[in-house]
Amino acid sequence: MVLLCWHLIATFFVGGDNPDIPLCKRLLAPLIENYPNGAIILFIRARLYLVSGDVDNAIYFYNKSIRAQDTYQQFHHICYWELTFAYSYLQKWDRAANNAKRLLDESKWSRCVYTYMLAIIIYADEHTPKRIETVRTLFQRVPNLRLRIAGKSIPVEKFCERKAQRFLRIGKLYFSHYEFIYFWCGFSICTPIFIENILHDIELKWRVDPSEDTNDQCLYMFLKGVCLKALRRSEEAETCFLKILELEGLLTDYYYIAPNACFELALTRAELGRGDEMEVLLTRALAYRGYSLETKLHFRIHGTLEGIRRNRGIRHLKNPRPSNMSVYTVVNTLYSQKFSELSN
Repeated sequence: MVLLCWHLIATFFVGGDNPDIPLCKRLLAPLIENYPNGAIILFIRARLYLVSGDVDNAIYFYNKSIRAQDTYQQFHHICYWELTFAYSYLQKWDRAANNAKRLLDESKWSRCVYTYMLAIIIYADEHTPKRIETVRTLFQRVPNLRLRIAGKSIPVEKFCERKAQRFLRIGKLYFSHYEFIYFWCGFSICTPIFIENILHDIELKWRVDPSEDTNDQCLYMFLKGVCLKALRRSEEAETCFLKILELEGLLTDYYYIAPNACFELALTRAELGRGDEMEVLLTRALAYRGYSLETKLHFRIHGTLEGIRRNRGIRHLKNPRPSNMSVYTVVNTLYSQKFSELSN
């Protein structure tokens, strides 16, 4: 179960390699046979379908997991969160909004994040009645819903407040729903057909309603670059990221785009066969300070840097010391050793 959670969930947040889908299928098969209607097993099965690109089956099993038990409502909330993203991949904004609304009504984790998420999903659906009025009302609530723990703000809530304040100030947000998907590693899960649809939607909306604001222009180029990179159109993606780095001095509200573009440029250079430039760009991305969701990007950068060092053959110790290694390295070491025992 730990290995399944690592490959299907955790690896997307720490900048690791792609999950080992064949291994996950082998590990999950006996669990499905023994516990076919277990809520956790149904959830893991849904997640496996999701990361494999089979969103319709993922939705089916998330809903089946919800129906499997009613004792732990918090587990339902995890499923609603996953369903919100699954429907967003399909661009079924009304159904995504329904699950976001359930989270807002039932979950106590972060009403600030849930309110922001509901607002940007409604904003994405141009067929929603009284769309702008509803979105404005929701965004007005966001600043007052922020939590502070020991006097410290939660980074993702601070990000949501800044975005909400921008909408209230200028009356518009570009691509905030796709941006939110990116920061929760959704583009790492989407299959090419979903990425193509997202790219088409981004380019169409920009053609119809472009912006002269540098922040909006950089966000457009960033999301376009991420889509192109996912579609293996690396040279076009590189052009987008380089343009952002040229304009980074003009960014005011969206300064966080620059370090993320630098990180994505490093990955793109590797795909272009210029891996020797990758570590330099990752180090540059790591040097940025004081931007939104900084820790989230640092996780991905450190995970990627660890992967570079691992590929160079630095890790040859049979029993490495965890104190000198990243979490990603330790878990993968334990996984390799344990799986070798099981194979033998």
